[in-house]
Amino acid sequence: MNLPSDVLYILNKFKDENFYAYPVGGCVRDSLLGKTPGDWDITTDATPVEILEVFNGHKVITLGEKFGTIGVLINGKTYEITTMRYDHSYDDNRHPSQVSFTKNLIEDLKRRDFTINSMAYDHINKKVIDPFDGQEDLKRRVIKAVGNPDERFKEDALRIMRAIRFSAKLKFSIETNTLFSICKNVNLLKNIAMERIKIELDKTLICGDFETLRNLYNCNIFYVLFPEIHKMFETTQNNNYHIYNVGDHSLMAVTKIKNDVLLKYVALLHDVGKVPAKTVDNGKDHFYYHSEYSVEIARDILNRLKFSNEDKHKVLKLIEFHDTVLNTKLKSIMKFVVDRNFSYEDFLDLLEMTKADTLAQSPLYINRLFKLDEIKEAYKKVYEGPHKLSHLAVDGRDMIELGYRNENIKKILVYLLKQVIADPNINRKEKLMDIAGKVQEEICKN
Repeated sequence: MNLPSDVLYILNKFKDENFYAYPVGGCVRDSLLGKTPGDWDITTDATPVEILEVFNGHKVITLGEKFGTIGVLINGKTYEITTMRYDHSYDDNRHPSQVSFTKNLIEDLKRRDFTINSMAYDHINKKVIDPFDGQEDLKRRVIKAVGNPDERFKEDALRIMRAIRFSAKLKFSIETNTLFSICKNVNLLKNIAMERIKIELDKTLICGDFETLRNLYNCNIFYVLFPEIHKMFETTQNNNYHIYNVGDHSLMAVTKIKNDVLLKYVALLHDVGKVPAKTVDNGKDHFYYHSEYSVEIARDILNRLKFSNEDKHKVLKLIEFHDTVLNTKLKSIMKFVVDRNFSYEDFLDLLEMTKADTLAQSPLYINRLFKLDEIKEAYKKVYEGPHKLSHLAVDGRDMIELGYRNENIKKILVYLLKQVIADPNINRKEKLMDIAGKVQEEICKN
């Protein structure tokens, strides 16, 4: 394994003080897969007090000292160094009630989640320490729990989400007994803080393909955490546009949209309102006004996931208008730019959702994608010119001067902005004041 100089420095510091230390977990896994690890975690037989003594003079972080973890800052980067330990009972399906330190590396590796994460590297003897055949599972491309999977998931139920996430990230299958145990113990996820669930779900949506994402349904994870999403898979779409049920269509859209986590949630939730909106007429399924239902249901889900107000607003806005038929007509473009207050970035994201939505429907309608470049260029042309109220050569004070009051000020400015979008050359104060004066009676009447 190719160890960075900082990691070698840490390992040699322990060696000089007669302690054992090993890179462990994900960094070993990623190195064996030929990837560059993002982080290097290190385990040692030194106690937390001894770790602090070894790195006396370095900046350290001691927040995890109770569980044996000390953060050591080397060249501006923090390395987590953890004393070898074994855990006692897990009373809350997440955290050990107590930990005990050990000098037995195998005991430390035994407490970890999956075999591919339960390997250490002996840099002195240049060999991987692998008591649970993690290297073999890397070759087989499987996610397998260490020891008894029921015990591992009861210790820490978040491992259920981590199994799905690693399966998605690495494109590995989940070993049969481990998958069966996930399905059996899925209700334990109710004991996990939603903030922790969101972190794992974010990562899963970003890297998951259709097959790995569907385990969120197959293993009843959606059923336990988000029953509204689970019902989507039980809602058929018997019409010309669709070949999947609502849930599978949405997962397919997740895989087709670009790797932006908020857009992944838009794709996942854009049709969640089809469940209550569904009607059947002459053997065909219809979903009138489903976007409105989707916004309300998605809002509740995003609240449970503790989304920030800013992120929630963006996701819901795109869900609300995802079903709008985009075209190149100036009036239609104005409606988005002015009336719906879509920035160019918002529009590009909506276009991404339109593409993903189309790619997840029947291939018979793939030709609708051909018009999107033309639509993009038409919108881009508008956005290159004045398209915000702040771009106008007049403002509210000018309208007050003309006699406009209260809500009529905003009405006339919006009216003027649309005139300017249609003809940017009129964006001059005297011209706009003249227009505003001539239409005052009409504006104030409406």
